Amino acid sequence: MSKLNDLEAKKTRMIAEAQVLVNDGKAATEEYRTLLSEIDGVAEHIRLLKMIEVRMPSVQSAAVTSPAAPTVIRRDEPLEETRQRLNTAFRSLLKNGYNPHLPEQRNLSVSAEGSATIPADVFPVLGEVTTYYAPLLDYVTVEQKQPGYSTKFITETDSTNFLTVSSEGSTPVETDQTFSDTVKNYDLLTGNVKASLQLIDDSRFDITQLITRAAGRRLGKSYEAILVNGTDPASNPAPNNQGLANAAAVGTTTATLAAGIGMADLTNLVESLDPSRWSKAVFLLSGGTYQYLMKQVDGSGRRFWEELGEGRLWQWPVVICNALPQTFTANGIPVLFGDLSTYGVSHTGLSLQVLFERYIDQFKRGFQLSSQIASQQLVPGGIKALKLAAS
Repeated sequence: MSKLNDLEAKKTRMIAEAQVLVNDGKAATEEYRTLLSEIDGVAEHIRLLKMIEVRMPSVQSAAVTSPAAPTVIRRDEPLEETRQRLNTAFRSLLKNGYNPHLPEQRNLSVSAEGSATIPADVFPVLGEVTTYYAPLLDYVTVEQKQPGYSTKFITETDSTNFLTVSSEGSTPVETDQTFSDTVKNYDLLTGNVKASLQLIDDSRFDITQLITRAAGRRLGKSYEAILVNGTDPASNPAPNNQGLANAAAVGTTTATLAAGIGMADLTNLVESLDPSRWSKAVFLLSGGTYQYLMKQVDGSGRRFWEELGEGRLWQWPVVICNALPQTFTANGIPVLFGDLSTYGVSHTGLSLQVLFERYIDQFKRGFQLSSQIASQQLVPGGIKALKLAAS
C-alpha cells in the first residue's frame, strides 16, 4: 500500500476513535482534543502529498484504492451523515440556545461557561486557509500544538562547515555546530462571526460550514500578516512572531524607486542566496507586484517573464502573499526569495465556540474565534529580500 493510502487509512481509524469518544460522552477530555490535533496533522500530510503528486505527475502513485475499513468496534456513520447531523444540531443551537433534551443536540460538546466547540474533523478550516488565504503555510516549517504551553525554537548556523580529506591515523578536524534557542509564548488572535436568527432559521444551505469558512478567511489573512510582518492586518504588533520580512537579510536594493523592479534586480536577488538553498527556494510577492511584473515587456513588446502565467519565475515557484506591499514605497520590501522551510511556525489551530446570549438583543448568534501562534527564523541567511531604494 502506498504512503498516501496508509495515511488515508490512519485518518479513517483516528476519526472512528474520535467518534467513539464523542458517543461515550468524552468530547471534553484532553484525550479527545489530542486526537483531533493528530487528525489535523495527518490530514495536512495527506494534502501535501496530493499537492506533490499534482505538481510532479511522473512520480504519481498508482490509483488510490479505498482504504480497508478499520478493525475497531464502534458506533460509526459516514462523515457526510455526521456533518449533516451536526449541522442540524448547530442550527438548532444557534437558534434556540443549548438544550440537552433536544435529540439533535445530545452529541454537542458544551463547556461550563456555555459555549460549544465545532469538531475540526467534521468542519475542516485549516486546509482551506492554507490553500486560498495563507498559501505560504505550505512552505514554512509548521508545528501544531495544544494551547497553554510555550514553545522553543532552535536556530542553527552550519553553512560554512564541511568534511576534510585526512590521512590514515591523523586526528580529524573538530568543528562545533552553532546552536541557539529562543523560548516564546504564543500571540493570541481573537474575533467574532455573527449570523442573524432569521438567517439561521430560513437558510436551506449549510449555515455551519458557511460560518466556519468565514472564520477560515479571517484566520488566513491574520496568519499571513503575522508570519510576514510580525503584526496583525491592523498593524498591531505580535511580539512572539519575528516575521519573514524582518528575518530576511537584504539581498539587493534597487537603483532608484522610480525605476521599479527590473531584470537585474531579480537576478541579483537570486544570486544573493546561497546556491545550496536554490533547490527549495520560492519567490514570495503580493498580487500587486505580480501584476507589475506581468506587464514588463522588452523593446519588441514581449513579456520578460512569460512563465509567470504558469505560477513560476524562471524555474522557481511564485507564491502570492498579499501581506507584502501591493505598491512600491521607499525602502519597502515587495519580494522575498529563499527556502521558506528555514522559518518555523507553531500554532494551536482554530477554536470556534458558539456564543448563546451575547448578541440576543440583536436577534443574532455568534461564533467566537481564537488561535495562538508563534514563529521564528530557524536558519539565518535562508531567505533574502529585495529592497526598494529610498528615492
